[in-house]
Amino acid sequence: MNANMLKLVLCLLALYLIILACLLFKYVFPKKTVNGKLKRKFSTAALTPSLICSKLIWAFIGVVMAVYALSLILPMFWLFYTSLKDDWAYGLSSFALPEWGKLHWDNYRVALMSFEVTNSQGYTYGLPTMFFNSLYHAFFGAFVGVFWVTLVAYVMARIKFFGNKFIYNLGIVIMLIPLVGNTASQMML
Repeated sequence: MNANMLKLVLCLLALYLIILACLLFKYVFPKKTVNGKLKRKFSTAALTPSLICSKLIWAFIGVVMAVYALSLILPMFWLFYTSLKDDWAYGLSSFALPEWGKLHWDNYRVALMSFEVTNSQGYTYGLPTMFFNSLYHAFFGAFVGVFWVTLVAYVMARIKFFGNKFIYNLGIVIMLIPLVGNTASQMML
């Protein structure tokens, strides 16, 4: 671990602990409104063992959740920061972070402009086309799915007819199929 990375991790950890302390202070001493003015409410009640135990348990849960959140945030930051290395630095050590003065922001421009995929029919698609295609499928697929399900649910709830139970049970069985199983058919559609 180089010195720059250590400084970065320590700064992030300090920032995270400050935010955690502010959140815990807000929980332990909630705000109280008196005549429209916000004031901190400091309890004058006696500290009983159950109250102390409760506060300690909530503080422990908060610390555990903070460590868990930090374990999710740091790899994402490390991934972003590592993406700013040049080829030579990445070849030297793929796990080391780049030096602060040698960040290559043009890596993103090159990746966005030169990324292309060719399908089996020979059509070539760039990243903007794939992005808008994903948005189209996400919004249009969700809209059509919700629209048709709403129509069928309304009819089934209002009108009792022959086959009503069959359609209901078919809907339950379809919901049991994992989402990944439906992805290929939705993309073909």
